[in-house]
Amino acid sequence: DEMMTERFLTYHNAIRGKFPKISTLVDRPGSIQRSALCWVANLDAFDVAGDEIVQRFILVLIYRRFEPSPADDVAQVLELANQNWLTDVHECSWKHITCTPDNEVNILRLSGLSLSGKIPTEIALLTKLVHLDFSTNDLTGRMPTELWSMSQLEDLRVSANRLTGTISNNIANLSELKRVDIGRNWLTGTIPDLGTLSNLSSLSIYNNFKIGGTFPDLSKSTNLGTLELTNIGLSGTIPDYLWSHTSLTFLGLETTSLSGTIPTDVGNFQKLEIFLIARCRFSGTIPTELGRLSRLAYLSLEDNSFSGTLPKEICALTSSSLAELTIPHSIPCDCCTLNRL
Repeated sequence: DEMMTERFLTYHNAIRGKFPKISTLVDRPGSIQRSALCWVANLDAFDVAGDEIVQRFILVLIYRRFEPSPADDVAQVLELANQNWLTDVHECSWKHITCTPDNEVNILRLSGLSLSGKIPTEIALLTKLVHLDFSTNDLTGRMPTELWSMSQLEDLRVSANRLTGTISNNIANLSELKRVDIGRNWLTGTIPDLGTLSNLSSLSIYNNFKIGGTFPDLSKSTNLGTLELTNIGLSGTIPDYLWSHTSLTFLGLETTSLSGTIPTDVGNFQKLEIFLIARCRFSGTIPTELGRLSRLAYLSLEDNSFSGTLPKEICALTSSSLAELTIPHSIPCDCCTLNRL
């Protein structure tokens, strides 16, 4: 009818005006963009106006990206369909979405929903997004280049998928980043220098066995609390600046090819609770200063080339904070009642 036609044209023009790069796709019959437009303009029972037309279109487009095709197993369930997406309420009320007081999507939590396919490039069109979580799905392919243009992003979580390719150097452009978790994927290449990310408090790139290179530049990330680089191909030594990052509570570097000695400066880590450097190539003596870390609960040192004995100061921690201690079998230890490997 005429009202529907008028609404369609209003929505069509709003979307084309905002995203000229996809304007031809919006007009192409059978395209995923056309499908999203037809739904918001013709089938959606909820009326929106202005920028909210565009926002709703983007979310429907993301939904369409994950929607099973007719060729898929009929038993496959699109989890987003069970989470009240594409229903006749405001998109800020759809599950896994949080909005600002101005109804702009700023948090998208899509973890553990059995999503398959690639990370939609249209994510970057949600320009107010600060938190993006695609962890624990079955996503494949590369992280899209559009991801690195999301200047407001503070929290990026895409762990436990099957993502491939490299980590773009452009990740350093996301100056607001506080947390990055891209562990348990199939990534390759090296870790880019992240020296510009002064707000970074958590970096996890564990279990990406084909990532190599040397320790990334984190010199300005002085608020770093969690650094988990386990089970990747790092080589070289730990940079000197890291021992002054006194906010660290979790430092995991085990199962890498890192080498060198552990300096006395490790005693600066007064907040450290977990220190994992097993199965590396460290040598020298185990520093007495580790015994000053009164919050240390887990200390893993086995399968290195340490010499000497275990300092009695570390032994003393076993009667207070230290719940798990693993050291090389070659290191004499009179106090060890925990794992000896």
